[in-house]
Amino acid sequence: MVRIGIIGLGNMGQRYLQEITAGMADADRAEPAVAVESAAASQTAGRAEIGAGTAAPLARVTAVCSGSREKRERVEQEMPEVLAVSAAEELLARKEVDAVVIATPNQTHAALTRQALLHGKHVLVEKPVGLSLDEIDELDGLARKAGLCFSVMFQLRVHPAFRELKRLLPALGDLERICWRVTQYYRPQSYYDGSRSWTGKWRTDGGGVLLNQAIHQLDLWQHLFGLPDEAVASVRFGAFRDIEVEDQATVMFRYRGGLTGTFLATVDEEGTGDRLEVAGRNGRAVLAGDRLTTRIRGEERSLVFSDPDRWRKDRMAVVTNFLRGIEEGTPPVSPAHEGKNSLGMVFAAWLSAWTNRWVSLPVDDRVFQQRYLALVQGRPGTGAGSAVKIQPC
Repeated sequence: MVRIGIIGLGNMGQRYLQEITAGMADADRAEPAVAVESAAASQTAGRAEIGAGTAAPLARVTAVCSGSREKRERVEQEMPEVLAVSAAEELLARKEVDAVVIATPNQTHAALTRQALLHGKHVLVEKPVGLSLDEIDELDGLARKAGLCFSVMFQLRVHPAFRELKRLLPALGDLERICWRVTQYYRPQSYYDGSRSWTGKWRTDGGGVLLNQAIHQLDLWQHLFGLPDEAVASVRFGAFRDIEVEDQATVMFRYRGGLTGTFLATVDEEGTGDRLEVAGRNGRAVLAGDRLTTRIRGEERSLVFSDPDRWRKDRMAVVTNFLRGIEEGTPPVSPAHEGKNSLGMVFAAWLSAWTNRWVSLPVDDRVFQQRYLALVQGRPGTGAGSAVKIQPC
């Protein structure tokens, strides 16, 4: 059994605590039925859940870390068997912690990950892994050298609709065009105000809709279609909300083989659904909401993936995969080093908007950081993610 320490008790940290404690990372879940509609037949198909559980519990939470005294006291009252501390160093020094889940503000991820790896702990970190591409390489090197599991939470990779799309891509033939509209991340002004006033600022939040929300879809983009060779972007900063960071972005990606793609993400469209279109020589696939429709060599097929508990199940599947990597050597579904690709796509979009030109991928991190650090820290010359302190969460 893996003994887990959770660093950060904000919304996500509390979810990890509740769900791992409740055994949801171990639950023996079968994939819900998927309705399949075609011109020829109608059937019901089930698919095995990635990371489906085992007979024995995989993990228990032994320690948590939070800067909030109120949250620590609540854990002590409700879970007396769980150690609650205020400093990450204290949690990481405990022998009864084998692995940590890092669920703190973006600016702290890399520094906390480095500390955890140097203490010999396996790490599952919320996205983004860090705010520097070179820093992610460094962290990955530390994990590999120490033989530690190191994953990032990109749960859409295990979503059954995207797994099915990945399976079908070869049948589409050579890809010609991709268009992805991401509008599910509507955020009113109140989201950025009040107790969340640290959001929407370069120094404390690191970025906007591309970095904090749509990075999930950008991770899937490179996971499904590969890393683009070039990007050009129109990015709007504080256009629709009273924030410093981007609240809308339109990015065009280009590949050497001729494939082009358009990616739109915004916080300003309420009630509209996401839509992904992929066109190839042999046909096309469209994922609109929870319906995946394909037309390949004249045959049309439609699948509906409907499960109101999908988000939680996918996250717990990634947690379970991480735990099995520790216990059994199972390969990671979301290795942290791949978080460098989606982060680089975000950086390329920003850099293109700032310079009004096409940007090659992978991005030169040193060139990017010269501009980015001026926004994040108000001065050049220091590394993003360094010398950070855990904010109360």
